[in-house]
Amino acid sequence: MQRLLVEAQQIIHYLSVGEVDDFFVEQAVRFVYVFLEIPATAPEYASVLSTIAELANVLHVYIGAQGRWNDILYLWTALAAQVKRFANWEKFASLTIRAALVANHYRSPQAAVQLYLEIINLKAYESLPALKRVDIHQFSVCLIDLGDYATATTYLQNAIALCEQNQEYAVMPVPVSHYGARIDIKGTFWEHHGFLLNLLGNIALMCGRYEEAQRHYAQSAHVFEKHDVNEDFAYSANQSLGRLWLYRQEYTKALPYLLRNYELNHRHSKVQGNATSSCYLAAVYIGLHRLNEAETLLNSAISIFNQLQDAADIAMCHLYFGELESARGHNAAAMAQWQRVVALLQSSQSYMIEQQALAHLMLHHLRTGEIPASLAAFARLLKCLKHQHIQQQRGRSLFGFSCRKRRQTPLILPNVRLCPIEISGIKIGHAEEYG
Repeated sequence: MQRLLVEAQQIIHYLSVGEVDDFFVEQAVRFVYVFLEIPATAPEYASVLSTIAELANVLHVYIGAQGRWNDILYLWTALAAQVKRFANWEKFASLTIRAALVANHYRSPQAAVQLYLEIINLKAYESLPALKRVDIHQFSVCLIDLGDYATATTYLQNAIALCEQNQEYAVMPVPVSHYGARIDIKGTFWEHHGFLLNLLGNIALMCGRYEEAQRHYAQSAHVFEKHDVNEDFAYSANQSLGRLWLYRQEYTKALPYLLRNYELNHRHSKVQGNATSSCYLAAVYIGLHRLNEAETLLNSAISIFNQLQDAADIAMCHLYFGELESARGHNAAAMAQWQRVVALLQSSQSYMIEQQALAHLMLHHLRTGEIPASLAAFARLLKCLKHQHIQQQRGRSLFGFSCRKRRQTPLILPNVRLCPIEISGIKIGHAEEYG
């Protein structure tokens, strides 16, 4: 066991200073697997386990960047179960949070919620103030993904109040990034405060409360402008404000924010951020009919998302590829892209993306007289709205609609009147409502 301890410490050192290649990372992963085969009754197991848990948290950055989500979920939950046996609550929470981040983004929000509840339901939970707020933050992300906006709002409001009332509590160092990096103690308070406000804005946006969303985003931007001197997190506020105007189809207003978001992500070499910012900027370019620029950005984005094996983000790319094809008048190609979105999201959840694809599909089938296919898309759309707890009166007027403002020959149907609608907070255009 002593030899394992020394080897683990050496691996931590090399990983921490970055003097490693892919082969070294693979050997480090194997090292953790081998340790988990050792019986917990072995002498000095507990002390070595603590070091292995520390190794795992450092290793998380490397294998997360490689998209090895299954390794993370298996190893981190297995290690968390072991440290829980020895009542090492801080390491248990740290490992579980990292596993939950991956579960939410790459598997399912339900699985992530269960992992967070394992922490929240601990008797020792109140003794972990450094981890409490990040639980609320990430737990709320899961609740939002599941469409439980009311519960998420309650958690977020409590967390924001805690930040504003007790800054000493709020500046404790906690693991917060998707790859488990620890944030410097001076930045933790304002960083979390900014992201919590941003999440409240996301909920308002998805519920169609645009002015409220803009207010929360502006508050988040103010926090980052005041404290984020290196502009490490300013991308968040710019992306949110740009996305707000994008969803409202105000493309000229969205452009400066999403250009800034794109520049900041590329400046800081945020791999996934680069792809996401490229996707949103491409969507704006499609709206402005700058189609060749949009295609270049989408090709770059989908290449990254394919490497990361992120179904929801790949689906977002196909959504906008479909809109690109539609803008070029290639309706069959557009339909194929939107059908790909729906297929990808059979095993993943991204309701706002799925709703937009279903909107396109439903209208196309309706125009070509394919009523059964149109009704099938409509039924799935209603299911998405139900998952997001959308108010009944917002869903019942749906029949057919366009995701973009463009000239079209109106459908002539008996007893039909046009009314503006919104789906998941996105102004889609018009729906035909039977009178």
